[in-house]
Amino acid sequence: MACLFLGALSIVTCGCEREPPARSSSNTGYQVVETDDVSPAPTPGTSPITAVPRRHVGSTVIDPKAGQAYSNGLRMVRDKDLQGAVEQYTIAIGIQEDFFEAYLNRGIAYMIREDFDLAIADFTCVVKLRPDFAEAYSNRAIAYDNKGKFRLAIEDYNKTISRRPDLLRAYFNRANTYINLDEFDLAIDDYTTVLKKDPKAADVLYNRGMAYHDNGDFFLAIADYTEAIRLMPDEIDFYFNRAVTYRELGDNDKAIAAFSEVIELDPDNGQALYDRGGLYYNKGQFEQAIDDFTEVIRVAPESPDGYLSRGKTFEDNGDIEDAIVDYRQAKKLDPDADIPDLE
Repeated sequence: MACLFLGALSIVTCGCEREPPARSSSNTGYQVVETDDVSPAPTPGTSPITAVPRRHVGSTVIDPKAGQAYSNGLRMVRDKDLQGAVEQYTIAIGIQEDFFEAYLNRGIAYMIREDFDLAIADFTCVVKLRPDFAEAYSNRAIAYDNKGKFRLAIEDYNKTISRRPDLLRAYFNRANTYINLDEFDLAIDDYTTVLKKDPKAADVLYNRGMAYHDNGDFFLAIADYTEAIRLMPDEIDFYFNRAVTYRELGDNDKAIAAFSEVIELDPDNGQALYDRGGLYYNKGQFEQAIDDFTEVIRVAPESPDGYLSRGKTFEDNGDIEDAIVDYRQAKKLDPDADIPDLE
């Protein structure tokens, strides 16, 4: 019996983007630094390992006009007026060139706008003014990540960790960058460092599971996905990746059970329905496969995949007329579809 082609498999990533953990997202927990006379502004986005924005009192004596412009910038960030914030930080810098907090927060505003080159330039100014300020290296590393400059990002994460070995999100983000570089052992080491301090970090367990998976350590991947599920039982991606890993191990029964858990949580998950249908097909359980492919068609009626797979199942089950109907529909949806001539 021929094995059914299962289509593209989706190993979905979280925080780190495979894309992740490929690229570190621009929402990876920048460090907002504020002077003592300004109320804290929210951090614009955080990774699973978060740090509360800390108040920083620099040694620089701040010019009152520069300080006012800077405070205006923080307020405008809170009001989501990023352009206004950038203009106010720029005014503050124009008045006082060594105002490193203004460079830092302007860089963060550029990050939110995804102007990564400008962000890198500002974080570099912070590094020159405050070479021991770890968060500046961390923020610049995130910008490098978003530019795809992974080696430069690793260098800055290293500098961050050498200055702040307690900053767990730097290990997490560095691990995500190692994933982009296919350096899975190093990624696993960093995720493990985080988990030693925070063993209940489900997203970190999930990412480490993906690193184990990509490294070919499927049983360790399943163990991490299972623990992540225990900690966050409503996260569909955790179940989905565990199901994919069971399938890659050749344990079709556990894979079917795992995809069934996904479908129980999300009955309209077309990918899980399609993948479970393929497993049923490969086991010769054609009726169950047909049921799943029918559900795929319900969820995605404009896609030819459900019709092609159900048609193939009908064909192998001896239901030639039904197979022809499905193949015709698949051809209608995709004129380039390769279908057998049963007529």
